[in-house]
Amino acid sequence: MVLALPLSQQVAAKPLLSETCVKLASEHTELRKGGIEEAMNQDPQKAGEILKPDDLAKIQRYLFIEGQIRFRCPKIKLPGLKEPDSSKSKKDGSDDAKRKPPKKPQGSLAPPSNQNTVSQLDGRG
Repeated sequence: MVLALPLSQQVAAKPLLSETCVKLASEHTELRKGGIEEAMNQDPQKAGEILKPDDLAKIQRYLFIEGQIRFRCPKIKLPGLKEPDSSKSKKDGSDDAKRKPPKKPQGSLAPPSNQNTVSQLDGRG
């Protein structure tokens, strides 16, 4: 059985207990002091080569904690973590009007005639 919620009804995560929020904030602070943000600023293409698996696990934990605090601990304010700006809502469509239309690709989208088509490769053509 599937229950449908009206579009006007908002869904929110259940807030965590204040003790849990304090523990998460403390762990978040410790990870920050340990240099996690510098590790996160690595080139994403090379992060797997540069960072150890333990560092990647710490980054994953840091981001998880940040999400839990942001959405489930409304009384905890983390330094450097801004509140979402509700004035930039897309409901009025004003952001869409300011955007430029995407550029159309140059040239033909058809494959060059010297390449095999899918039907030729699988024996149908």
